[in-house]
Amino acid sequence: MEGIVWEITEAHGDLLDWHEEYPTAYDRKDVMGETFDGGTLGAFAYISRPTGTYRPGDRSPQDLIDGTRAHGLTSSYIAFLESLNDVSTPFQPTNSDG
Repeated sequence: MEGIVWEITEAHGDLLDWHEEYPTAYDRKDVMGETFDGGTLGAFAYISRPTGTYRPGDRSPQDLIDGTRAHGLTSSYIAFLESLNDVSTPFQPTNSDG
């Protein structure tokens, strides 16, 4: 998986937690990443919880794809993201409670 890493302050982390509805909608996991030049770095990632109904984010899947292009991620990763779903299909939340 490819991605973009940002250096943030603790205050920014608190804002991200709020925006991502941590810990209700997402867990936050420490991860180790490999840079394009072969180095490593520590970071954290939000991992969605498999159950519950949560509001969709303000961003569309196309925003994610556009961001990957703007930050120079590989064309194979962009193609992978495009294959995950039809970005013209609106988000359909699921409710595990039936």
